Amino acid sequence: MRSGWSRTRNGISLSQRAAIESLESRRLLSGTPTLLVTVPGPVPASAIAGAKVNDHIEVNIANDGPGKLSGRTRVTLYASPNGAYSSSDAQLAVLTKSLNIADGSNKDVALKVGSFPQNLDGNYFLLARVTTPTQTVQGVSGTATAVTPAHVDLSNAVTSVPPIGHLGGKISVNLDIKNLGNEIAKGTLDTLFELSASSDGANPIQAASLTSHIDLKPDASQKLHFSVPVALGSPSGNQFIVAVVDPNDAFNELPRTNNTAVSAVPVSFR
Repeated sequence: MRSGWSRTRNGISLSQRAAIESLESRRLLSGTPTLLVTVPGPVPASAIAGAKVNDHIEVNIANDGPGKLSGRTRVTLYASPNGAYSSSDAQLAVLTKSLNIADGSNKDVALKVGSFPQNLDGNYFLLARVTTPTQTVQGVSGTATAVTPAHVDLSNAVTSVPPIGHLGGKISVNLDIKNLGNEIAKGTLDTLFELSASSDGANPIQAASLTSHIDLKPDASQKLHFSVPVALGSPSGNQFIVAVVDPNDAFNELPRTNNTAVSAVPVSFR
């Protein structure tokens, strides 16, 4: 065969035909990849809305072929109440970077979550939305995070009272205060003391309002001692001591169903 000569078929040289087939094969190999997104986490079991955290959430991006993922990719993490993306979902973190993931391979991308927004309250799935130059794909965590608002919840118990009290004098009352909330309760605590002839504290008569200082972390307790004045005009006989902590809700408590306590035994006033 002479140099530079090629046989023809249907007006196309055989050497040209081979080149066309090669280009077509490359196009097939470089098709749009099918991406699979999962959120392995670790997913926090609980979080406080608005509180600072330092969680690193991993998002896995897998390429199921047939082509290679290549280019600038945006990964956005949301808090989703039902695991389905909505424009109203709260954004937790976003990361934009250039990714190269071959057919059949996968890559983990870590997003740092600084906090959960303050308006969240309930169970939320972590939803990752991945946007590439050619497509948008999303995946969701297998478990949800229980997000609760930051709050103080003071519980109160009257632990001791004297058996006998004198009208016009003072009685010694001890309280046990516990913070059942998820943020610190620190500052001046007002406590209202009342007298009731009933063991359930019904129809109380005010005796005194006193203050103390508390510094309670979540789940911590503090014992408080008070010398409660009882006026001469107060009712005599057996009176139960009613103590109401934070009566004006200075600590913005949630809930306020455990602020009132009644002594287990009455004080006999003379």
